[in-house]
Amino acid sequence: MRRLLVPLTAVLAISVASCLKSSSSSAPTPNSPLEYQTVALIEARMDHEAVGLANGSALVLGGIDANGIALNSIESFVGMVPATQPSLQFLGNMIEGRRDFGAVLLGNGLIFIAGGRDSNGNSMSTTEILDPTTGQVTAGPALLTSRYGHTLMLYTSGGQRVAICGGINTASGLTALLSWEVYDPSAGTITAGGNMADYCFF
Repeated sequence: MRRLLVPLTAVLAISVASCLKSSSSSAPTPNSPLEYQTVALIEARMDHEAVGLANGSALVLGGIDANGIALNSIESFVGMVPATQPSLQFLGNMIEGRRDFGAVLLGNGLIFIAGGRDSNGNSMSTTEILDPTTGQVTAGPALLTSRYGHTLMLYTSGGQRVAICGGINTASGLTALLSWEVYDPSAGTITAGGNMADYCFF
């Protein structure tokens, strides 16, 4: 899904917006719309990722600014829980600025970040592991093929794994990818998964 540039004075994207009950009503009825409370991002960005956490908060990661510079900053959004005033705060930085990348919450509570594009538009092969409770980021294993606009999917096969599917590679022009790779969090490795029948990218 494409994301629009969010100005500093604008509201946070609906994917991490606060959808709260009205304080004047104990519970919404079918005919009473929910009240949407909004909060501005610290940094304007587009082509970023938003990851929801189990505790009702969310993280906004990376993207690019109005000048096309890939961002590495991470913002923490609190306010998904009813009666919580929504707020954003700076959590930390990824190792590299990236846009059009993939990020997924793992079963162990960590966030796996993979690929994307840098400020020059080049596809990236690096991955990172983020601890959302501390903001600490460590380097992960490299992708076998650099890619952006790909899809990350969790699945279980002898333990939780992440399928890294499709996307676009810029090593020699713009090449849509059929290949998919597998990240194994327990082993800390990435291996080839095979090829899909159809191209998959956004």
